[in-house]
Amino acid sequence: MKKEDLKKIGENIYEIAKSGNMNVPGRIFISERMIVEDNASEQIRNVAQLPGILKYSIGLTDMHVGYGFPIGGVAAFDLKKGVISPGGVGYDINCLTGDSKILTEFGQSIPIKDFEKHAHKINIEQNGMVLDQIEFLTRLPTLNFKNKKIENKKIEFFMSKEANEIYEIKLNSGLRIKATKEHPFLTKEGMKSIFDLKDRENLAVNLFEGIKESEIIDKKQAISLKLLGYMFGDGCLYESKKKIYGAIYGTKEDLKVIKNDLKEINVNSNIYSRKRDHEIKTKYEIVKFNTTNYELHIHSKEFKESLKKMGMPLGNKTRQKINIPDWIKNSNRIVKRLFLAGFFGAELSSPKASSKTCFYCPTIDQNKIERLKENAREFLIEISLLLEEFDIKNTRITETEDYKNKYGEKTMRFRLMVSSEEEMLKLWRNVGFEYNLKRQKLANIAALYLLLKKKENEKRNKLASKVKEYKKKGFSLKEVQKIFLNQINKRFIERHYYENSGQRINLDFISFNKFLIEKLNEIKKYGTIFDSIKNIKKLPGKHKVYDFNLKENHNFVANGFIVSNCGVLLLKTNLTSKDLIGKEKMLADALEKKIPSGVGRGSPFQVSYKEFDQILEKGSQYLVEKGYGMKEDYLFCEEEGCMKEADASLVSDRAKKRGIGQLGTIGAGNHFLDVLEVEKIFDKKIAEVFGLKKNQIVILVHCGSRGLGHQVASDYIKKMEDEYGIKNFPDRELICAPINSKLGKE
Repeated sequence: MKKEDLKKIGENIYEIAKSGNMNVPGRIFISERMIVEDNASEQIRNVAQLPGILKYSIGLTDMHVGYGFPIGGVAAFDLKKGVISPGGVGYDINCLTGDSKILTEFGQSIPIKDFEKHAHKINIEQNGMVLDQIEFLTRLPTLNFKNKKIENKKIEFFMSKEANEIYEIKLNSGLRIKATKEHPFLTKEGMKSIFDLKDRENLAVNLFEGIKESEIIDKKQAISLKLLGYMFGDGCLYESKKKIYGAIYGTKEDLKVIKNDLKEINVNSNIYSRKRDHEIKTKYEIVKFNTTNYELHIHSKEFKESLKKMGMPLGNKTRQKINIPDWIKNSNRIVKRLFLAGFFGAELSSPKASSKTCFYCPTIDQNKIERLKENAREFLIEISLLLEEFDIKNTRITETEDYKNKYGEKTMRFRLMVSSEEEMLKLWRNVGFEYNLKRQKLANIAALYLLLKKKENEKRNKLASKVKEYKKKGFSLKEVQKIFLNQINKRFIERHYYENSGQRINLDFISFNKFLIEKLNEIKKYGTIFDSIKNIKKLPGKHKVYDFNLKENHNFVANGFIVSNCGVLLLKTNLTSKDLIGKEKMLADALEKKIPSGVGRGSPFQVSYKEFDQILEKGSQYLVEKGYGMKEDYLFCEEEGCMKEADASLVSDRAKKRGIGQLGTIGAGNHFLDVLEVEKIFDKKIAEVFGLKKNQIVILVHCGSRGLGHQVASDYIKKMEDEYGIKNFPDRELICAPINSKLGKE
């Protein structure tokens, strides 16, 4: 609905005339310059059709699309004839379409709609209550905003609903995703919903997508496979005095990742360092240098025996035949990817530019004594054949004579190379690197660069084809150049007008080395890299959509995007802006420490279920009794901080389980705690009523409904739909119950 279709009835007041099944008119409070969101105004119409609505269906200044009711919408209902609706009370759900590919801990891309298949229910008893807990068999990579590192986190909850509005975001790299308008995406300014995104805004991306396999692999097997692959390159098992020793070599940072993985499967290990003087003989010279080397020693005898049974060679790998274990070659792609990614973390070269916009071929170098030449080639052929299963077919093997080793034996260097940029993209995005954080970062950046380069070439190819097409139509060179005046330079048009020229990248296209510096700075500042929005468009029809609630970090990777999963309160203080000068950082740090934010973030309060029931029934008054405030705090709250009829027994065990660990937390997305200064008074009388003065410091809190509110709403939507159905409403999201019914009173 456009503003011109509304009737202005007063300053900043517009009316939607009563029509059709509307029981009352609609009223929207906006200024001349503000825009009315079409679907939000349609929701105002829909709410006006509910039984027992009084006087108006109202939309306030911040009105936008919500669940059935617009967020920022208000409606009053007759206590005898009216209804109550979860959508009118409000709760948060921001979702993705079912085909969104979710990156998992062990490198699989699984459609979000399929995750319910990978969950199982367990009964747990806690404080006298028996609860159903859903356990998911895989964790998801998440970005920790504080330490700027990727961490694997548990899925706490899984949600779905029907959505009337879906939007598709497309980035310059070609990445796409479909989501509801409220779904938050990570930007350089924090999480923003599609509703708040700007043209060409930068969104956080992770270009590694893994493989499209839905089967879930056991954690111990997955970690063992990654480690086995890595140790085929930079590790060893050896026997001495009938005892097996295991050592792994790498950077301190990478070895910490391995140590944490081993801890996950109850394997003890320690990292050691030592300074060493190196003297390496090469074909050309003897290279001498000093380094501090790090190595991780595995202490578990059982695990070392397990590695041996899995096919880890014993002793010096350069002086014996090495093959990929048959059981890996005969396994599924999940197993093969984990082994290869571990091996590549140790042995595959890092992405590196060979020229301004091109890359050196990724290579694996292996040194063997001459008598093991056939085995060296056989091993690289096995790697090449495994890569073919990931559609990486353009590989080549070379060999060269090398130096004589310390035993006087002739050695040879064997090399496996992956050619073509298309193959590099598959290698870096689908197989990737394990236990090598540096190469993971470089591969992520290089993959984004190649996708952007590919899009630029596609654009130029289309223009070249158009130039030839217009020439065939008899257009002169000058006429064609005029058509493409602001799209491409004249020399490009001339070349493709007269010649069958091959395509090459634009000379103005950014060099990889410059791009690399920019992206490494982004990682340093934000923990991730960014690509900019090309366009956002609304899609037709209704869709079933899904979302997760993750522990702690509450974000995950969907289709290469980093994505995330309401009340507002103003608190007065007796401080002025002068009181905070020079103390801003100290205050911000203290607030962040005391008040957790981010969906899934744990509560600073440890309460029993009995105490939680007291909080549900007595609200702010119970917290004041426990010393967390003063009587004046709840006296100025709606209904003095609690509803007299509140009955905690009506709240489901699942809702309590979701809420008990989130007490005193903010939430994520558009939820916040802001310390603000009163800069200007517009209405002195109202300011006096609220006790507000110029330069006064106030605190504005916008908190989420959290897991508790979401589950209560979900429970009653289901109950109301079962009891009353939806056939009499224009939108199924307006599900409701009569106020005086059993469900309404609950």
